[in-house]
Amino acid sequence: MLKTYKGEYLCVEYRDLEQFILEETGHEYEILPNEEYGNDSVHRFQVHADRSTPYWETFKATGEQKPFYLDAILNGLCADGKIEPGGYLVCVCW
Repeated sequence: MLKTYKGEYLCVEYRDLEQFILEETGHEYEILPNEEYGNDSVHRFQVHADRSTPYWETFKATGEQKPFYLDAILNGLCADGKIEPGGYLVCVCW
């Protein structure tokens, strides 16, 4: 028998997430080139209120974009009370 489990996730389209990041921080974060996501893909994140990365504070202050930092942005948004903690699925389709 295949071992499986059921999980609950908050699903968000990447474009909506990009817009939300812009609205909340005043800076764009281009998910597709920075995270190297392809079309018709889904990416899972476990989000919690974590300020342990200095990238979040740098991004909020300057808008500096670095590849593979979407998890830091999501955790920072959670730490700032802008999104709830939990499992997130970022859906990419164009």
